[in-house]
Amino acid sequence: MLINLTIYFTASLVDSKTTKFDVFVSYNSRDFEWVHKKLLSFLDNHGVKYCIHSRDFEVGKTVVANMIDSVYTSKQVIAVISRNYMASSFCREELSIAVGKIQQENNNSLFVIRIDDINCKALPKLLRKKTFLDYNDEEARKAWKQRLLDHMTPNYSELSHTTNTTKIMNDLNSRLSRKHIDTDSQTDKQRQTDKETDMQIKKQTDRQIQTERQTNR
Repeated sequence: MLINLTIYFTASLVDSKTTKFDVFVSYNSRDFEWVHKKLLSFLDNHGVKYCIHSRDFEVGKTVVANMIDSVYTSKQVIAVISRNYMASSFCREELSIAVGKIQQENNNSLFVIRIDDINCKALPKLLRKKTFLDYNDEEARKAWKQRLLDHMTPNYSELSHTTNTTKIMNDLNSRLSRKHIDTDSQTDKQRQTDKETDMQIKKQTDRQIQTERQTNR
């Protein structure tokens, strides 16, 4: 059930300026006992507003759409990695979406907790190079709560959230500006060609914006 990341970015036309949760917790249902007793209780005690699939996924919406919304409307994502997690295509999909988000926004909003002896080579390449919290390690386990709190302290810019409409219009304006810088030196034929090109760009942009508006309804 792998979907190209570009679909995530297009489908995430949920108003990305809207943040509903502090954290989206991505986990496998078979690990719910650990998640509930250790992680969620800790988040509750610290007043963290979190999203979990068993409670917050919207009925009637596709699983993938719920995944995308949960990742993109949460400030951060905590992925509880285990053998159960990596064996699930749905969990791997959630992880891929979260990885796509940190690549797109160039931040550190994805935090990985390993709770068993799953081989780190099973993780996406990008995550293998990042430090993660190894709850499976007895020594690392002693400070896991403090490390998690340290990570959840806002340390990245939220200015990267922009709607796709804004990106489209900025791109259009940039392209049009570049085309008209040297207008005086262009030939009449070139001017006419540029004019036709600009009209095509505008029509394409109008169609994209209309499609986005229909998708967001």
